[in-house]
Amino acid sequence: MVQLFRYELWPLREWSRGDGFRIRLAVSTERPAPGLWQRWFGTSRSLTCISSDPAIPLPPGRKEQKGGELVYEVELGPSIPDRVTCYLGDEDLMPRY
Repeated sequence: MVQLFRYELWPLREWSRGDGFRIRLAVSTERPAPGLWQRWFGTSRSLTCISSDPAIPLPPGRKEQKGGELVYEVELGPSIPDRVTCYLGDEDLMPRY
């Protein structure tokens, strides 16, 4: 099973934004660090986010295990999509974009 959630960014289009406007998106989920056995023979939970607009793709995000959490970070801007969809699930089930 893969869960998803969306960040609606389209209301930001109504704001006055400076030339250097950026959004730092950080998503974290509880995940114990995968052990050797799990990395070799199993699957571990993962996070990934994609843009709703193919013309404004997200730059490559960074995933990092921090203690008992998996953290995904990406910086958007100055152009931003209307929506960002994030997926949470087993690595082998994640969408590839």
